[in-house]
Order: sequence, then C-alpha cells, then structure tokens
Amino acid sequence: MILFRNYTGSAMLNNALQTIEALTRQNISTIDADTLLRLFKNPYSDDLHTLTRLNRRLKSYTMLFSKNGPLLNDKEFGEAIYNQLITSILENAENEGSYTCELSGIKFKTTFDAFYEQTLHKVGYPASKISGKDKTVNRCWFPLLGGLGSDAQALPQAKYALTVHPVCLAVMQFLPLSAVLYKGGILLIDSSNEELSKRLIADHVDIIKSRVTAGSSTSSVDNIKDFNKGHYLSRALHILADKERSDKITAFNLWSFTNSGTGASCEIDRIPNQLITKLLKLYRSPSLRPTLEGILKNPKIQSDFLDCLEGNIDFYGLYPNKNSDGVSIRFYEEYQRLIGNENKLEYAKYIAYLLGKEEWSKAQHKFLEKSDAPTNDYALYKNMVFESLVGAASRKEWHWAHHVSVLNNPEKIPIDSTLSRMYRMIHFYYLTLSADEDVTMPPIPDIADLPISQSISLFFHLMGEDKRSYSSRWLGTRYQEGNPLPLLIREGSQFYELETIYSLLFDSENRLNAYGLRDILRIYLNYYRNESTPRLDIQPTDLLPKTSVEQNDYLKNFRQFVDEYTHYYCDGRNKGQLDEDKFRQHVLVPMRRENFQIAQWLDSVSESMTELEKELKQPFVPSIPSEKLLYDYVGKYNPSFARFAIEYLLNQFYHQVSLSLITV
Repeated sequence: MILFRNYTGSAMLNNALQTIEALTRQNISTIDADTLLRLFKNPYSDDLHTLTRLNRRLKSYTMLFSKNGPLLNDKEFGEAIYNQLITSILENAENEGSYTCELSGIKFKTTFDAFYEQTLHKVGYPASKISGKDKTVNRCWFPLLGGLGSDAQALPQAKYALTVHPVCLAVMQFLPLSAVLYKGGILLIDSSNEELSKRLIADHVDIIKSRVTAGSSTSSVDNIKDFNKGHYLSRALHILADKERSDKITAFNLWSFTNSGTGASCEIDRIPNQLITKLLKLYRSPSLRPTLEGILKNPKIQSDFLDCLEGNIDFYGLYPNKNSDGVSIRFYEEYQRLIGNENKLEYAKYIAYLLGKEEWSKAQHKFLEKSDAPTNDYALYKNMVFESLVGAASRKEWHWAHHVSVLNNPEKIPIDSTLSRMYRMIHFYYLTLSADEDVTMPPIPDIADLPISQSISLFFHLMGEDKRSYSSRWLGTRYQEGNPLPLLIREGSQFYELETIYSLLFDSENRLNAYGLRDILRIYLNYYRNESTPRLDIQPTDLLPKTSVEQNDYLKNFRQFVDEYTHYYCDGRNKGQLDEDKFRQHVLVPMRRENFQIAQWLDSVSESMTELEKELKQPFVPSIPSEKLLYDYVGKYNPSFARFAIEYLLNQFYHQVSLSLITV
C-alpha cells in the first residue's frame, strides 16, 4: 500500500520522507508500507544495522525525540516496545477510516494509542500498568508536537491532542539518519524547491552513514556539527548551478530546533529567492566563485556578507584592510551591481582617477595609501576628494550635474553636501586601479527634473545678476565662510518670493543650511573660472518644497509687519511721498552692516510708529509684537532669521517701487 503520493504540509515530516527517499533511492510516490518495513529492519541494506539499534546509538535521537520515549527510558521493555510498535503500524498501514491526519491528510481508523496498547500486551508488559502508561501522541514521537498528559510543551488550555496517522510517527523515526546540527540544534531544511532539499538531505544521509559504519556497531555516534549557514548555501548553489536554467523560485529556510528536555526551542534563518538569485550570479562565474566560496566558508564574515547582500548594503569585507587585500575588481563590481550601486561605480572609478591626478604633498600621498584612509581621517579625506573635484571642474573634467549625482541625498532641499557613501568605493578604486589606466569622464547627466536642479539654477541666475562680483568669494578655499544671504537679499528679492528662498536654504528647524549650496557653487564657478558665468533667465521653482502651514503663518507675520512699516514710512513720516534714495540710505544700508541689531531696531521702530499714531491720530502701531518676529515657529530665539526676512521684504518693496537697481 502506497500512502504518500506527494509531500505533506509538514516540513519536518517532509524531511523524514526525503531521508527515506535517499535511503531507498526511490521517489516517495513509489514507496509502499512493505518497503518502509524492510527499511526499518535494514536501513542501509547491509543486514548489519536496524533502525532501532541506530537510533539508540545516534545522539541526535534524543534531541529529536527526548529521552522519555520507550527506546531510551525503559531498560526492560523499551527496545521490544519500540520494535513491535513500529512493526505493527507498518504491517497494518491504513488509508481509509473515520480519522484524518492533520499533518498528511491521510485517512485511518486505528489510532496510535490503540497500536500502543496492543503492543504492550504483545511484549508482556505488566497488565496492571498498561492503563496508566502514557500512550498518547506527543513529542516523544513527533518533535515539538504538543500533547496532552504530562507533556511539558502542552498548553494549559489544550483540550484535544492532534490527530496524527500512526504511519507518520513511524516515518519520523527515520529522521535521525539525516539529522545534523545547525546553530546548536537539529537542522531542518524547508525549501520551495523540493529537488534542492532532497539533494541536501541525501548529502546528510551519506555523511551520517559514513560516521555510523566507521566505528563499532555499539558505539554512540556524536552529533555532526561541522557546518554553518555558509556551508549549506555553498552546497545549495552547487546543486542549483548544475542546471543551465531553472524557472523555479528557490527559497529555503534553515530551521534549528531541539526537542530535548525543558529547553525545547526553534529558530529559523530564512533565505529568500532574491538572495539565492544574487548568489547564483556570483557563483556561476568561474572567476568569482572561489572568492564567494571563501567568504561563505569564513565564519567570521559570512553572516554579515549574506545580510548585506540581501539588504542591498555595501559590505566591509570587500575592501582592503590590514589583514586582507580585499576582493578583485570584477567581484567588487558585480557585488555593487547586485545591490543596486551600478550607477555609482563609474563615478567612483572616475573620482579615484581624479584623486590620483592631483599633485599632493608627500604626507598626503602617504595618507592616501592607507587602506582605511576614509575612516582614519574623515575630514582630511573629504577635503582631498573635494579639492580634486574642484581642480577637475576648472579643467572642465567635472560638472556640477556630476556632483549632484554623487551626493548622499540628491533629492534633499536644503542641499546636503555630503557624498560620504561614495568614499569607500572611491578608495577601493584608488588602491586597485593601475597608475596608467585612463578613465573617461562619465556623460553629464540630465538633472532638470530634480528639485535640486531648480535650487542651484536659481542661485546660478542670481550669480549672473551680481553687480559686485560676489562670486569671487566662492572660488577660494575659504568659500564655506561666504554667506549667501546678502546676495539673496540684494538680487533675489528682485525676482523671487521670500517663501521660495526660505525653502531653498532653511531646514525644518529654521536653521540656515548653505553648505551644500556652497559646494556646488564652487564647482560651478570653477567650471567657468576662465570665462564669464552664463546669464540665466528667471528660473522655475515649481519643484522646490512648499512651506508648511506653521512656516507660512510665521512668514506672514513678517509680511504683515513690513507692510505696516512701509505704510508708516511712506504715508506717515513722508506724508505719502517716498524718497527712494533716502529709504535706501536710512533703512536698507544700515541693515547691511555687521553690527546691525535687529532687536533694538524693532523696539525703536515700534516706539516711533506708536508716537506717530498719537501725533497724527492715524493707525500706525504695529499689530505684530516683536516677540512673534524674534522667536520663530519652533519657539527658538532667532534674531538672525528675523533680520534676514525683514531685510529681504524691505528690499523687495524697494525694488517694486524703484525704477533703478540697488547697487549698495
């Protein structure tokens, strides 16, 4: 009678079935109950071993079934009970009846406890003790299976034992013949690719057979614990790579479990199809395979390597260090492609090439030869990389669009100037590229559809409008000390709303962040070092981030105050007449000075507006108290922003009413 036409829904039972397949070299759909019985009596087909004796010798048996079953817990009747019980089940196998197995779906009518009670009578077990004997299905017969009675794993509220076909329990007795350790527990292989799990389990059957048959027929056999995750993956890759093409989705889980004592436990390492696919791309290349196998066999790094590859993260073990020369360029580049960094490779190689072209001091050369240079002195490495890019820009070998493409967060506004995620890649190429290798500049990318493009183009436009050659401050090495706000106030107030400039340079906490803009401006200006910078038209701003409700309300306070102040200045102090030159000299010019104090100015202006209201009996008192201007929307005292916003809006007012441009 053939019972199993296919594998079941239980990974543990499937592993036992695949063990039987390996022992018989038959497909499970061709194995009948008689074959199982013969295998029970002679598993290695050598007439020297029985499954009963083998399970008594294998230490893995106790991890699977504990020591509480009859085989190891009853010196007088244990072996006889075990032999007779399994034999009776297999001799009387059923596939019809009122019961349905919850593990296999096979029908049956004779329960396990009925077989057990019959067995006890047959082997002469004391009749007075039979009724008190635990004959239920529990974890002594199926690992981690909760049961009623005294089973320590049974939940307190459990009312019913699982319904399990007795043949399934007999089949499980073959599992020790393929049981090896993984992470201190028994390994269970659960794969969507049945052929893979069959091959892996067949390997384990052969390993255990060689251990069992090598020693005395009565000596115990230690657990096999020689392998880690990398070993199983290497073997899986070898099996999968045999096929030229596989349309199967291959994912598998490596379970580590123990059923022994009160510490029964289980954990799972999941190896998804995406990871297998990536590994196969490396494994199938003859030149890359040795490196991959070396990593998978190294217990110190293989787990981190797999986690990084699966998570699309750069892996530290690829790079040269004090103990390793790192991997080959081919392996490195294939790994980076697999984790989605293909577009960065060309840039990293080119920047390394530019770094090598610069004329550095002896000390700087020595620093660059260090394998850990980017982390040994981050600030120095960052400066050297940037200076090499500035030099390249002056030779038309590096464009600002290139620079945007290598930023850590090119989508971020205000601009984030860092490109630190490229440093390890750059340094890898710096150390591995041959000195005479010529690397071509990557094509200039089109960044027009990025918000950062509008951000920098807006400032490029203002640079072209600059009448005071402010750009000269951005060319030298002290360019980061340059403050962009004066140029924005002087030129930007003619063309753009305050909200636009605000989103360009101020972060969510109302802090000025111009570092990234300064970096790109220095690249831009060096690109045109020997020629005039282009004159651009007013730039679109539709892609720039919009101000929040809180930010809008905050900026409205400044607009309200400036409207009231200009009304006071024009209609109050000057009786409806505006002298543009006096407004510039008395209002705008003082605000340019470094020692200008906005808080004192607000107090003075508020006092003057109040006095004029009393004098003229007209409403000039400001409706916005100075505190709402000096303290920003996050509650921080921020006079520098208040000064910028008021100065910007006053200049915007001046440009709107003036026919001439301000050239202060």
